[in-house]
Amino acid sequence: MAIKGQDILLDCTNNKLYVNDKKVTSEELHSQTTTIDVLQTLMKHIGKDVHNKQLPSSSYSKNKNTMLSKIVIPFLKLTKKELNKDFPLICKGMLYDFHMKLGSSNIKIGVVDKIHHAR
Repeated sequence: MAIKGQDILLDCTNNKLYVNDKKVTSEELHSQTTTIDVLQTLMKHIGKDVHNKQLPSSSYSKNKNTMLSKIVIPFLKLTKKELNKDFPLICKGMLYDFHMKLGSSNIKIGVVDKIHHAR
C-alpha cells in the first residue's frame, strides 16, 4: 500500500503506518491507530502547542508518561532509524496536563483517507 516518495505514510483506511515504504509492525509501535490520530491532529496545527485534551481521546492522551513511552519515543526512534532524520515531535508539560507539538521539517508525510460521500 506504500506510496513511493513519501517518508511517512498514514493509511487511515486500514490504520496502518509506513515509514520509508516499510509497513510498521506492532513490535515497533504499540498503537498505529493512536499514532495516526495524534499525527493528523498535530498536522492541522503545525508549530503550535496542542493540549492533551485536544488530542483524540485514548488512554495515551490522558497520561504524558504513557504517551511518551508507547507513542512518542518509539515513533522518534523508528523515524530516526528508517529515515536517518529527527522527526520534530515534542511532548512537554505535567503528567496529566501536557502539550504536544509538531514542528515543520522536510519529512514528507502522505495521508490516505476515506472518501465520505454526501447523501
